[in-house]
Amino acid sequence: VMAVGPSYFVEIAKLRAARILWEQAVAAFGPKDGASCILRLHVRTPRRNKSVCDSATNQLRATTEALAAVIGGCDRLTVEAFGFDAHVAVNIQRILREESHVDAVADPAGGSYYIEALTDAIARESWKLFQQVEAEGGYSKALASGSVGRALAASRAAREKAVSSRRRVLVGVNNYPN
Repeated sequence: VMAVGPSYFVEIAKLRAARILWEQAVAAFGPKDGASCILRLHVRTPRRNKSVCDSATNQLRATTEALAAVIGGCDRLTVEAFGFDAHVAVNIQRILREESHVDAVADPAGGSYYIEALTDAIARESWKLFQQVEAEGGYSKALASGSVGRALAASRAAREKAVSSRRRVLVGVNNYPN
């Protein structure tokens, strides 16, 4: 399960890069069955960027995030209702499918220079991180040594600082509250 956040193009590229990385990692083990190289992405919208006071903004964010997930190539999508009814969350998915027909296109983002370049950049940087973890002896050892926890804590602290200092604006949360 992966969360898709508010950075529309980055989220599309992130999901596309995940497929590239999965294929590279699995191919390194020389699988006998090619089907094992296929990644099944279950994507959900997060709660971390939602407002307690502004359900309309939350619906807009969830819709944008859901569209990014579909364009990015998710196989399964869960829209989290936050401040609005659960049936609205399900309807967001239905409207995207019925009105935009994004599911009828094999690769809606394919050929977009910006998204292709962003996907490549994310995949390259992620592969470097994967190799660092492997150099530490694998995920279990990296987790035990605390390096994974430190990296996650640093990322979270940077995100929280950016939001609290309003360098990163979340309309309805830290700027223009309802």
